[in-house]
Amino acid sequence: MESMDITGVVGKWHLAAHIPECFSKFSLNFVEGAGQVEGEILETLWSGLDEVSGLAQSMSIAHHQEVIDAYMNDSNWRKIVRTGGKMMNQSLLCFADIRDSWLIVWKMVQSREGSFRHAASI
Repeated sequence: MESMDITGVVGKWHLAAHIPECFSKFSLNFVEGAGQVEGEILETLWSGLDEVSGLAQSMSIAHHQEVIDAYMNDSNWRKIVRTGGKMMNQSLLCFADIRDSWLIVWKMVQSREGSFRHAASI
């Protein structure tokens, strides 16, 4: 059986409220293999659930559970449907960053070659 290491981190939004010493220990930026995510998915789910649960307070237990289940199912469905578009947008931003990085490197190489040519002609 393979073992799994679980690394505890703090979401980017919450990390800003912690003391500076927490940043290097608990930032997603320093976890090998972690993507650039906000890490706050649970809070985004809870915010909408607070509103629904407030409406369902006066319902019977069975009805309350049905309403919460229906809300969570709808929330998950909407998340699945939006995932493709979000991934596409993030990919486009990534490609733009890569392009910008290559342009910077290209300009550096060109400026170096120009200075080499100038030095050789002296």
